[in-house]
Parts: sequence; structure tokens; C-alpha cells
Amino acid sequence: MKKLLYGFKKNFINSFPPLGMILISLLVSIILWSLSCYRHYLLQSNAFDLGIFDQFLWLESNGFDQPSSLLGLRMLADHGAFVLIPISMLYRLLPGPHVLFAIQAIALAFTSIPLWIISKKEGANNLQSWSVCLTWWLAPVLFNGNLFDFHPEVCALPILGFLFVFFKDRNWILVVIMAFLCLLTRDGMVLITLGIALSLLARRDFLVSGLIASISLAWIAFLVLVLYPLLGKSGDAIHAAGRYSHLGGSLSGFLERLFGQPVELIQHTQPLNNVFYLLILFAPFVFLLLRSDKSILLGIVPLVLSNLLSSNFSQKTLIHHYSLPVVLIIIVSTITWSNFKPSLTCYGGKYYFVLVGLCWCLFAKPGFFFDIYRSRVDMIREVGLAKNMILDGDRLITSSYMAPHFTRRSDIIFPSSRHEVDTLLADYNVILLKPEDPGWGSSSDLQNKILNNARLDGWSCKDMGSDLHLCRNEFFDGL
Repeated sequence: MKKLLYGFKKNFINSFPPLGMILISLLVSIILWSLSCYRHYLLQSNAFDLGIFDQFLWLESNGFDQPSSLLGLRMLADHGAFVLIPISMLYRLLPGPHVLFAIQAIALAFTSIPLWIISKKEGANNLQSWSVCLTWWLAPVLFNGNLFDFHPEVCALPILGFLFVFFKDRNWILVVIMAFLCLLTRDGMVLITLGIALSLLARRDFLVSGLIASISLAWIAFLVLVLYPLLGKSGDAIHAAGRYSHLGGSLSGFLERLFGQPVELIQHTQPLNNVFYLLILFAPFVFLLLRSDKSILLGIVPLVLSNLLSSNFSQKTLIHHYSLPVVLIIIVSTITWSNFKPSLTCYGGKYYFVLVGLCWCLFAKPGFFFDIYRSRVDMIREVGLAKNMILDGDRLITSSYMAPHFTRRSDIIFPSSRHEVDTLLADYNVILLKPEDPGWGSSSDLQNKILNNARLDGWSCKDMGSDLHLCRNEFFDGL
């Protein structure tokens, strides 16, 4: 206990950031939150994933023991994200997507605190410490990932930052605790904790490396063999495992494809996209990588390898959230005494600031607010009117981009090819669709068929304007 208290005193009192840095972090979080809220207002958020988590948390906070109607899974069966439990308690007081946006923005912005502490431990002056924090705040994947709905594993980023604070101090008890807390945000964070174990192995800290690796594998085994089956999850034990089906599903299957169908195997991984992904991932750090801590940099290998092997293009871009932990670890690896020497290309150097700013301009996507994100402006008023006409207890069929505005209810679905129209009309009593803009996962033909069948079945339908249709089954018995 004395060692833990000494570690807290050493790390949080002696190296704590100045008030100005805390206030700037707060300002960054407000900016990120405002942008997420504005994107949501523009009808650009989605059922996957904002709608799912909003419904998960609403169900949990209101004591409903049932799976999400959008996903067909209970909250912890999705990704084993235990961090959602305390968030659901907050949801009892402050429900809604704006709370999730705030949590995400705060986690992203205040990851600067451990980065400042690490910088000071490596001998950085204030300007250099500020430049490290600025590098994080201006990471394109941070800006883009913040806008891409909500993901609970973002809560792991400040925890991961403090893990490396304790890593630098060789305070292994706190390192192990932080690693386990990271695992509680999502099952996929096991790739990061295994990466940390790899970093420790490279430093010959065999005992701690083995302990973190064992905890990581034991946690995944608990989720896959105990928790997920207990919660009724079937199919792929790990969500999104289908993105790696081309690898063969087993070691023997992988080897068979590697030697029997190597070209097809490589094509599934999108090699050209992989090359571009690596280029844009490391671009802001080209001046610093040679003087980085290579043992810490090893920690990105499992997650980067996972992204490279995936058949899903979204994992190979900086538009989505997948590479956020990778970028954080890269920054931590570059926080070395050598990178704080007076130089135009080191932290605090003029050329380095130019490079970071250039990468943000090239790879961050603020321009979406002037183009893609304005594609549904004409619908905002009509959706607002429809919202006032839809009751809390209604069972709603709507498009994926409208779903997050209505997910604080037990029954909501967006129509896709896996749904039978007659079944949908039997199970739900309200429809809100715009077939001309069907949204992700749906189609105009399917939505037109739903509306036409509803009219034939005697549903009361109204054109809200902008080709947005609101229909209600006045004879629905709710069973």
C-alpha cells in the first residue's frame, strides 16, 4: 500500500500538469463534444453504433432484462464492455446520446494528462510537453474517431496513458491494474494488453509480461466460454470475427490457404489499402520514429496486424476509431530524451509543428461538415415534427440514421435484407422512412415495399415533407 501511495504522489503531485493545460484539455473536450452533437443533429449518426449503445444503456438503466432489438444481444454480450455498467448508472440521471458524446470527448481530450506527465519524466520543458499534447489533440484519427458515433473502448485511452506513466516508473502493480481496466472497456482491447506484454518481454521483464498476457488470455476465455454463452450469444464468439474468415478459421486452415491459395488470401487483406494505411498512420511521426523507444512501439503490433489482416476497409483508415490506441502508443514511444533535444524536427521544433499541422489538414475530415454531413439538412425539421408524434411506447421501424434519435425505447429496428416485411408489420406499429434515402444497411426497394404493404393493410400514413413518411397501425394490439 505504501508503494502505491508513493507512486500516486510521485506521478500525480510532482508531475501534474499546470492549470492552463487542464483548461485547454477542457476546451478541446467541449469542441469535440460540440462537433459530435452537431453531426448527430444533422442526422449523420447511425444505429450502428450510437443507436445500439444508446438502447443498451436505456434498457439497462431502466431495468429491462432483454436484448437490444437492433442487435439481438444483451449489453455485455456485445463486446464484454463492463465500462457500460457505470455509464448506465449515469444514464438514470442523464440519458441520451449527448451524454455519450461528452464521455467520449472527455476521454479523448484528457488523455493529454498522462502524456504531459510522461514528457516531464523524460526531461521535456513546457514547450515540448505542450507539443506532445498538441500532437495527440491534432491526431487525425482523434478528430475523425470522435465523430464516428460512440465506442466504449475510447474510455480506455486515458487509462492506457496512465499505464505507461507507471510503466516508465516500473510500478508493475499499477501497470497490471491499468491493463485489466483496459480490458473492461471491450474484448478487443486484449490486442493492446498483449502488445504491452510484448513490450515488457522485449525489456526482459518476463514476470510482468507473463502476468499481463495470462490475465488477457484468461479474460478472453472467461468472456467466450462463460459470459457470452450465459447471455445467450451464439455464432462468432468474438464480434466481427467474420472479417477474418478468409484466414481459414484455424491454424491448419490458415496454412492450407497460405500455401494453396496465397493470391486469394492476400487479395482479401487489401494489400494496397494496407500500404496506404501504414503510410498515413506513421506520417506525423516520421521525424521522431528513429529516436523512439522501440520496445514500447512493439506494443502496437497485435492491433496493427489485426487491422492489416482484416477484410474490412474501415480498419485500414483514420476515419474510424480502430487505430486510436495505436496512435497513442506511437506517441508514447516517441516521448524520449533524444526527441527533446533542440532540433527543428523534434518535439517543439518548427518543422515538426508544420508536419503535424499538414497531416491534420490532409487526413482529418472537418470538410465533411460542409459537404457530406449536410446531405440531410432538409429533413431536420420534418424529423423533429415526427418525433413529437411518436410515443415512447411505440414500436418503431425507421432508417439507420434516424434510429439514434429514437433508441430510448424497447423496440426499434431499421429494415434490412434479413427482415421479412410481413413480420416487421406484425411486430411494429409505427413506420418512419424516407425510401429515397434508405440509409446504411437498407434499400429503397425494401422501404417502398414496407410502406406499400402498410397502406394496403390499412395503416394511417402521412407525408411529413421531404418525402419522409410516417405511418401508424391504429389497430395494433401490442402483443
